[in-house]
This record gives sequence, structure tokens and C-alpha cells, in this order.
Amino acid sequence: KTRLSSSITALFRFFPITPAFSKGNNTRGDPMKINVFGMEIKIEKKDDLMVNEGCRGILYPSQCQMFLDKSLPPADELHTIIHEMVHAVIFRTGIDQTKISEDLEEILCENVATAVVENWKRLATVLDRP
Repeated sequence: KTRLSSSITALFRFFPITPAFSKGNNTRGDPMKINVFGMEIKIEKKDDLMVNEGCRGILYPSQCQMFLDKSLPPADELHTIIHEMVHAVIFRTGIDQTKISEDLEEILCENVATAVVENWKRLATVLDRP
């Protein structure tokens, strides 16, 4: 297992979405996938995402596609995936139809991702899981 897929698998034991996660066969370059409320999302790494898009990750919900900047350190990959998953939750639950501002959505995504990443190891200890 890759460090990223191990981290995500462990995180999903505690994340309320309980998505199906498949790391794909990364030796062949198959994409990782998550499932958020029935929407299967492919996760792929992309060169120069920070340079071209100005972000560490980006979600295209209508295409069921998430991209991560290839240059992200492993610690930032998990945070970025969770951040983009919150965007997916907002999309799948229809919250994006309620005139939520882009700024408010970004604040919500960033803060949820930070809170989850800061606490998921602690939750594993409390719940006596790896």
C-alpha cells in the first residue's frame, strides 16, 4: 500500500461518509477512487496544478474527477483530498444550490479538512483502531 492510500483507508474508518476507497493498481498508474454519496470520483495527480490553476487540488463534480498537484508532499495530499471531498459533499447534497458564496464554501472546506486531519490519529487511538 502507498502511504497515501493507507492514510485515506484509515481515515475513512472515522469519516461519516463511509465512502468506498480503492487505491487502484498504482504500479500501473490506475487512478485512486472515492465514493461520496454514490458519486464515484477518480483522483489523479497532475503536473503544475499550482502553477496553472493556483490550487493544490481541484474537483470537477460533473466529470467525477479530482486532481491533486503532483508536487504536494504526502502530508498535504490527505488534507487536500478531504478539502475536495467536502466540495463533493456540498455538490451532492445540493448545498451549492443555496447561494452559498464561493468564499464561504472555501472556508468550510478548508476548516473541515484541517479539523479532520488534526484529529484523525487521535480518533484512531480513542477508538483503538490502527
